[in-house]
Amino acid sequence: MSKSLTIVKLLHYGFLVLLTSLLLSCSSKQIQEHGLPPKPEFLMTKQKGGRFSVMAYNVENLFDTEKDENRKDWEYLPLSLKASLNAKAYCDTLKSSYQQKECLEKDWNEEILKKKMSQLADSILQVRDQGPDILMLEEVENIKILKRFNKEYLQKAGYITEVLIEGDDQRGIDIGLLSRFPLSGTPKLHKIETLKNTRGIQEVVLKLPTGQTVTILGLHFPSQGNPHQHRVDAVNTLNKIAASKKSEDLIIAGGDFNITTEEDRDSKLFEKTLGEKWYVTHQIGCKTCKGTHNYKGSWSFLDALLFSKNFNPSNQIGVALLPDTILTPMWGKTQALKTWRPARFRDDGTGVSDHLPIYAEFEVR
Repeated sequence: MSKSLTIVKLLHYGFLVLLTSLLLSCSSKQIQEHGLPPKPEFLMTKQKGGRFSVMAYNVENLFDTEKDENRKDWEYLPLSLKASLNAKAYCDTLKSSYQQKECLEKDWNEEILKKKMSQLADSILQVRDQGPDILMLEEVENIKILKRFNKEYLQKAGYITEVLIEGDDQRGIDIGLLSRFPLSGTPKLHKIETLKNTRGIQEVVLKLPTGQTVTILGLHFPSQGNPHQHRVDAVNTLNKIAASKKSEDLIIAGGDFNITTEEDRDSKLFEKTLGEKWYVTHQIGCKTCKGTHNYKGSWSFLDALLFSKNFNPSNQIGVALLPDTILTPMWGKTQALKTWRPARFRDDGTGVSDHLPIYAEFEVR
């Protein structure tokens, strides 16, 4: 064999080794990127005494099958009801042909609603096999559907408190709260200062087993279809509500802030305006999380939990936040794709929501 031929063969062999190594590396990377992470062990066991938990979840259009007065809920009705109520007159006023088609052709009937609630319940009950102690839900149509969802699908959770205050959203989506803890006082809804026809901030005070109270501020801020200033106004209203409380009050705010990664990079709403006054879930924990929402391949923490800074481990109030428990539960049976992206609920009954929930636990000393 000639010397030149030997060199060629060695180069060819080296290329094959390099190519194989690269392929294996890419394959390993794909497995890491496109497979769901393992479910943390603590989420698979019953919650013991000395802890309580909270979760916020945009459940993507949990509507009943009835027409609500003075609400634009035409898309989420059975086709038979749409025909009898002449939904076409409203649907034709929508801007895009896609919206018009969805409004006219979506058949939101009892069968599809039951699938939605069943799969949503599976996603909620995946934590500790009983759901969180305090659950904030965004995009719930009314108290009637919230109560039905709790009674028929969340029996295992044992929620005794059910709150939803009707706001000014024209589609009729509101913020619901379910909890194993009893109410302390009367819930109320704060309007966003300067804004009309938008969702307010729902305040609910709950009594913990220790006898202490915790104030829950549920929210769903104006979407990205609205001007940036609307979310600034909403953030300022939230901070103003918190500032009106006593320094020893325990406060948790949570829900869909609708602040994208790009917007926060420019405006520092999470990083500064909120971060200086609150502990923010994705700033102090959730280190392996990608986000709660994915739009065209871009991840954002649209959803977050905020905690008053007296939740720090060295406080004297006996309740401490556990940053290592902060995560985005994604192990429901039909909840997420292998890319970690939330699987939105489809008309064929697949998926759950276009958001992942955000979750955290506390230690009670």
